[in-house]
This record gives sequence, C-alpha cells and structure tokens, in this order.
Amino acid sequence: MKSIQWLYLYGLVLAALISPSWQLVLKDLSDDFTSDIKRHSEGTFTSDFTRYLDKMKAKDFVHWLINTKRYRYERNGAEMIGTAEKRVI
Repeated sequence: MKSIQWLYLYGLVLAALISPSWQLVLKDLSDDFTSDIKRHSEGTFTSDFTRYLDKMKAKDFVHWLINTKRYRYERNGAEMIGTAEKRVI
C-alpha cells in the first residue's frame, strides 16, 4: 500500500514538473507562428510596394525618353528649317 502511495506521489510531482515545461513549449510555438504571419504580411506589403515603385520608375523613364527624343527632333527640325531658309535666301 505504501508503494502505491509513493508511486502516486511521484506521479503527481512528475506531472507538476512536466506541465509547465509543456506550456512553455506550446507558448513558444504559438508566438513563432504569429510572428511568422506578421512578418509574412509585412513582407508581402513591402514586396508589392517595391514592385509598384519599380513600375512607376520604369514609366517615368519611358516618358523621359519620349520627351528627350521629341525635344531632339524639334530642335533638329528647327535647325534644319533655319538652314533651309538660309540656303533659299
């Protein structure tokens, strides 16, 4: 009978020691999971925003190229017209 009581006592002590350690492990796992989700959502936002900024840079560059070529064409055209007028006179 005493051995059963000692066995019961050891079981309670063991259960008391193991229970908090399992709770810590489960808490750590849940914290990592929520931080991973938060990090993923922030990373997704950052990635989408970076992609948007890259598209805007490309769009601005294309407009700059178009305007530069247009300016060169207008300037060269005006010089050609001026040269032609000088030849005619």
